[in-house]
Amino acid sequence: MENIKIKSTKPVFHGTTVNLPIDGEVFIEADGSLSVSKECAKILEGHPDFEIAVKKQAEDENPLSKESLNKLSLEDLKAILETSGVDEASYAKFLKNKALLIKFIIKTIE
Repeated sequence: MENIKIKSTKPVFHGTTVNLPIDGEVFIEADGSLSVSKECAKILEGHPDFEIAVKKQAEDENPLSKESLNKLSLEDLKAILETSGVDEASYAKFLKNKALLIKFIIKTIE
């Protein structure tokens, strides 16, 4: 079973044991961190006393976001379109303008 690190936002819980759904009794470290099952983390995610300590990059950052695409060269952007099977005739007019090409990629691929 995969465990997820969560953190207590209330200092009063730090260094104590709490009874959680699914996982039962869990010890909260002095820094407020604790490790719970994935199912328990889903339950606690919306609770104001707990927050997910480490979120996966895939959840945090969209690889086709405008910020991540701005870091790439025109050749890399063209390669993204070629590998996704987009017809070159449809994006040829954007190859000289990086901003327009990025907008086209976001609109077409997503």
